[in-house]
Amino acid sequence: MKFTIFGGQGFVGSGLVRYLTAQGFEVNIPSKDFVPQGEYLGRVIYSVGVTGDFKTRVLDTMRAHVGLTVDILEKTTFDSFVYLSSTRVYGTGNTFEDTDICANPLQKDHLYNLSKLAGESVCLSLEKKGVRVARLSNVYGDDLEAPNFLSSIMLAARLGRIAVRSSPQSAKDYVALEDVVRLLTLIAIDGGDGVYNVASGENVTNEEIVNQLREISGCDVHYDEGAPTSVNTPISIERIKKEFEFQPVRLLDVLPALMK
Repeated sequence: MKFTIFGGQGFVGSGLVRYLTAQGFEVNIPSKDFVPQGEYLGRVIYSVGVTGDFKTRVLDTMRAHVGLTVDILEKTTFDSFVYLSSTRVYGTGNTFEDTDICANPLQKDHLYNLSKLAGESVCLSLEKKGVRVARLSNVYGDDLEAPNFLSSIMLAARLGRIAVRSSPQSAKDYVALEDVVRLLTLIAIDGGDGVYNVASGENVTNEEIVNQLREISGCDVHYDEGAPTSVNTPISIERIKKEFEFQPVRLLDVLPALMK
């Protein structure tokens, strides 16, 4: 079975490539922004995206989340196409996959959500067989160079001091890379629905993470005075639990091993 991974050099994409290769699949990794016109791609997983710097890369964000997606859908053939979106699109509302989602184009902060939703809408509106959307929560793994909050504070703990710019009560969902790559493979091969949340279904607070890291490393911890509190609505994972019998890895259970 052939897989084509767009964004195969990124954090999630490279994890997919390693996993699929180990499972014995043929894996194709096109170069960045290249669309192999008229080519049969097998099962496509689209992992191209702009995240933390989307506000300063407006056009790049739209090209990555919408433009290149359109080109692939239009100019290639495939057995399935999985578009990687984000659970950030829910905001503070209901997190079931079929819920209505609101975003405001007048607010620059909403550009990321709007671009991901536009990409989702293109995929689902075409009504092509095998096209699906996977909304990922905060993915973590053993790469301390990964551009995310958890990797940054794990690295800081190893260096002896964690500085946290959000309150101890801030909380969000973290999902293990090993769970993500396995689920995305199942969705690509056997997914029966159009949209899937790929998450752990459990929020973890900054305080829980930082306290464990301090216990492991003996590091100092500093919270910014008056730091804002952000608590995400817990992500529903009933669909992946029912369809794939998914049981998530818990972050706090594996954090000591990740630090080692």
